[in-house]
Amino acid sequence: DETERRHTEQQLRFQAELLQSISDAVVATDLTMKIVSWNRAAERVYGYEASEVIGRDLREVVKQASSNEARAIDPADTASNWRPEQVHYRKDGTMLQILSSISLMRDVYDQPTGLVIVNHDITALKHTESELERRLEQLALLRHIDAELGHTLDIEKVLNFSLRAAVALAGADSGFIALIDERGDPQIEVYGKAVNSVTARNI
Repeated sequence: DETERRHTEQQLRFQAELLQSISDAVVATDLTMKIVSWNRAAERVYGYEASEVIGRDLREVVKQASSNEARAIDPADTASNWRPEQVHYRKDGTMLQILSSISLMRDVYDQPTGLVIVNHDITALKHTESELERRLEQLALLRHIDAELGHTLDIEKVLNFSLRAAVALAGADSGFIALIDERGDPQIEVYGKAVNSVTARNI
């Protein structure tokens, strides 16, 4: 009747609004992987408007780093399928780190009709983890430097060790320390890989 129809319409509107408000990219496809739904978060994550992708093959829109990641989904698999971290690419080619969940949709007769894919963008999290790991490595190196320098007064050992540590902390390939006199002229001893024609003592 009319009341039931309105209730159903309200439920459908609510579900549609909920889908659009989710922060994860939610994509629905049919069994041939043609996109039938693409929420606002998917637009933000991948850079495609819904109007650009509806009806297209998901595998052509969401580029993945490995063909193994884009393997076909088995419709007989009824359980949600969390996959390992994947590398996807935005429309502009930017690389994304993605954690993905794939579930099979079924109709009222329990027949498979398509897939719902929820992709959680963890790119910022992975960058933060990498930066934290780098900072921890730097802290460990600084502690090692402090311990080593406390055991010697040999200026050559101090300079060579300090240079190796500075190169490691900076993430550089090489470096040098030039000793200069009070006039600003370089002395003979230069530690590391020098520039121009200055003689260097390699480490």
